[in-house]
Amino acid sequence: MSDRNLERAPFAPRLEEEELDDATPAALADGARHRHERWAGAGLSGQAARDVELAQAELRRVDLDGARLHRLTLTDVRLIDCSLANLDALGADLQRVTLEGCRMTGVALPEARLEDVAITGCRADLANLRFARGRRVRLEDCSLAQADLSGADLRGARLVGCDLRGAELAGALMAGAVLDGCRLDGLRGAGGLRGARLRWADVVELAGAFAAELGIELIEDEP
Repeated sequence: MSDRNLERAPFAPRLEEEELDDATPAALADGARHRHERWAGAGLSGQAARDVELAQAELRRVDLDGARLHRLTLTDVRLIDCSLANLDALGADLQRVTLEGCRMTGVALPEARLEDVAITGCRADLANLRFARGRRVRLEDCSLAQADLSGADLRGARLVGCDLRGAELAGALMAGAVLDGCRLDGLRGAGGLRGARLRWADVVELAGAFAAELGIELIEDEP
């Protein structure tokens, strides 16, 4: 992967507003294909379906809480103010996708492919991104507190103003990633930050995590 690819910002969804048809699906079916649709306020919590595909679509205030959508594919999709709490999307494939102001607590995207994905102002604490593969990924002003990023490939990702307190990074690949102004106390698996770029103040905040990673025992002051 070249340095140029590592630094490039995500490409935006290829989406033309005038081409979207208003649609409010009552349910999602296995293998369903949805193209050029706009969903507003759809209640789809708890749905279970495999291989659902959305392309060139916009979702606003859509409720997918607790849905099980394995191998979900999103291409050129914009999600705004949606609720994705505890969504289980094992093996999802996201390409040119933006998420803005979404509730994503406990969202599960293990083994997902994330290419040209921008996530802004979302709450994704306790998220599961184990072994996800990212390329040109940007997260800004998001909560990832206690998220599981173990084994994830986030090389070249950019995280700005994010809360990563208590997150797990064991085995993660983050060479070339930029963490700017993030909260990092209690981070686990700090070795996953090898090759990442951080401000000095953030490196100092990680001293405890690095000590734990290296098995360093601190000397207590004598009374």
